[in-house]
Amino acid sequence: MAEPLRVLLVEDSADDALLLEREIRRGGFDLSLTRVENESQFLSAMSQAWDVVVSDYVLPRFTALGVLRHLRHLHFDIPTIVVSGTVTESELVDAMKAGAHDYVQKQNLARLVVAIRRELGEAAGRRRRREAENALREAQERFRFVVENTADVVYRLRFPDMVYDYLSPGIERLTGYGPREINGVGLNGLIVSVTDTAGRPVAIEKLEWAHRIEQFGEFSADYQVRTKSGELRWLADHSFPWRDGHGRLLGAVGTLVDVTVRKDLEAQLTQAQKMEAVGRLAGGVAHDFNNLTTAILGYSELMLRRLGPDDPLRRHVAEVTRAAERAAALTRQLLAFSRKQLLQPKVLDVAEVLEHSRGLLERLIGEDVELVTRGEPGVGRVRADPVQLDQVILNLAVNARDAMPRGGRLVLEASNADLDEDYAHEHVTVRPGRYVMLAVSDTGHGMDKETQQRIFEPFFTTKEMGKGTGLGLSTVYGIVQQSGGYVWVYSEVGRGTTFKIYLPRVEDEADRPPPVAEPPAARAITSGLVLLVEDEASVRELLRELLETAGYSVLEASRPGEALRIAQARAEPIQLLITDVVMPEMTGPELARRLAEMRPGLRMLFLSGYTEGVVVDKGLLGEGAHFLQKPFTGEVLEAKVREVLDAAARAAP
Repeated sequence: MAEPLRVLLVEDSADDALLLEREIRRGGFDLSLTRVENESQFLSAMSQAWDVVVSDYVLPRFTALGVLRHLRHLHFDIPTIVVSGTVTESELVDAMKAGAHDYVQKQNLARLVVAIRRELGEAAGRRRRREAENALREAQERFRFVVENTADVVYRLRFPDMVYDYLSPGIERLTGYGPREINGVGLNGLIVSVTDTAGRPVAIEKLEWAHRIEQFGEFSADYQVRTKSGELRWLADHSFPWRDGHGRLLGAVGTLVDVTVRKDLEAQLTQAQKMEAVGRLAGGVAHDFNNLTTAILGYSELMLRRLGPDDPLRRHVAEVTRAAERAAALTRQLLAFSRKQLLQPKVLDVAEVLEHSRGLLERLIGEDVELVTRGEPGVGRVRADPVQLDQVILNLAVNARDAMPRGGRLVLEASNADLDEDYAHEHVTVRPGRYVMLAVSDTGHGMDKETQQRIFEPFFTTKEMGKGTGLGLSTVYGIVQQSGGYVWVYSEVGRGTTFKIYLPRVEDEADRPPPVAEPPAARAITSGLVLLVEDEASVRELLRELLETAGYSVLEASRPGEALRIAQARAEPIQLLITDVVMPEMTGPELARRLAEMRPGLRMLFLSGYTEGVVVDKGLLGEGAHFLQKPFTGEVLEAKVREVLDAAARAAP
């Protein structure tokens, strides 16, 4: 198919126009030609699109120079060929300077088609270059818009002088310093600490060397920088080599991204995981320690029973008992921290809790501390153990009092709080929802960041030796966590501390204490055959002696398998199974189920160093099971055994 060609011919001679048209058609074009003779006709024709303009050099009232001037003014890049039979060489040079692409003498029109084809090709090349340049310009403008409006920083660093020859405006938003100020002090001048992306510290003096990334396919590190306002922020640097066309290293190009929120969330997650691990350890230690204190308290009680009232050894045994009771109290605090404390939750009106706490604290904090309570009108209700919640407030108040040795102000306040997705995003362990916030604030000496990161750890204390166990705040943490809540600390050195506790808000009506009922008359059963299963030898021997002293006959076993063999071998009825919960071979409840199949009606009492709440949560006890938490005294054991056997007697037909 013939190539279409749109030609605007500027020519006043009809004969010459016919010759030109014939010559162009001989080139094999599908020609569409329009002839104009003057300037006004030419300007009217410029409203259409043309592939080529062919113009005679001189017309009566118009010239080729005028054509070129109009095309230049209108910013049209149309191949323009000047044709003339009488023009001088200097005039043709003037036309070429004015923008003509070629000229053809009328005596040699055979060149016209060649010139047209060449100029069409060159025009297409110019058009492609323009399109590429426009596309590049648009891409650069889009890139500049993104770079200059993003919160991240794009930079180019020149070696070896380590000067940033480009820093995007985000650097000022992140650090408060402009590009010139950064180059004045160097980014190193702002850096507080440096780690690699795995969190391992990188020596600051190696930073310049590390930036010479010719030794690496890239360089990544996290910087903690101090901004112009004094705030500490974390920046993640990711850079690549910048080379010239010959492969020589000129510097680095890269990005700086603010990762402060990510670092904060990672720190929160690490802290939560550490607290969880320490909690599991504390729970295990408390379980084992309860076995020891059970033996100490039990044998001390047996000794006191056998010593006369005037025996000088009674005083020593009594001191052993008191020491064991203090140890048991510490163990209870460890259990609270590890969220294994026995809780008896009730629906509480927080306004009433606030009023009740004020009465407790007024007697505790002293006259040099001003106590202020603030309750938001309509503050909601929570489900918590009232005794343990009192303990939380008491522990926080004691800490606040100790932080204000010269007096100050203690503020206890409560309000409703809705924690949304944004808050939960910034506090990794929090679930969004409706809460009641309890806050305890003081005007004491405050804490630095390092102390705040450790205050909930068991046995961590900033007090001098002998002034605290380091378990007060651990207990707060455990009770709040076990109640489904969260506790956060906000503190600045010299400006005081605020602890905020968030407990889930409930819609139920507050529980009221039930009326006091007369206890049923006890039948005081103090005889019968007991099967005792306990893998800890010292505890087993103690329990056997306590039970025998109370008048019971005892069959003892150190393992569940041994207990099953005893039950199979003995024909007489066994009234009661007393078993530890956690043992080798099988758990106490599993043993109880096996024995119940062999001896229907067998009563059961479970013992554990863990709390009943934990044992029940794990599904170890069935409905109606009886439980006794270690440590306990002989009197408590005897009373519990009588309670279990009396209940069985009352249930018998």
